[in-house]
Amino acid sequence: ITPSQRLLDRIHVARGFTAYQHYGAVDNLPTTVNQSIQKSTAVTDTSGRQSTVQNENSSPHTPSLIVAPAVDAQYRSDDTLREQHAETLQARTLARLATYADSYDVPVLVTRSTIDEFTVPVATAANHHLECEQTRMGPRL
Repeated sequence: ITPSQRLLDRIHVARGFTAYQHYGAVDNLPTTVNQSIQKSTAVTDTSGRQSTVQNENSSPHTPSLIVAPAVDAQYRSDDTLREQHAETLQARTLARLATYADSYDVPVLVTRSTIDEFTVPVATAANHHLECEQTRMGPRL
């Protein structure tokens, strides 16, 4: 249940079904953000043409949170990747996410599907760590 449709309109979802698509979605985040900003600040004038508002009262609609769940899963399960290439793509994805955290000044929530040698870089890239434990009452952080 959401308090308003406007809140849902601000949520953007991208998904990749392969490691390359996942990396591409992460890599294209700035372009998507810029397009969203342009679309949200476009105003239709009286002649029906759109113009972009450029004044101090317009607020940029940059992300307030970036979420990358199970960031290792696509790179781990893609049968078309050699292990070294999977590690490289995952490292590039983590580097991009870290860059976005700095440039947009927003938190990036990253989860991993399992804890093993392949996901050590995910833990290393994180500033804070939360553990989720399954209890009989449900998940506990």
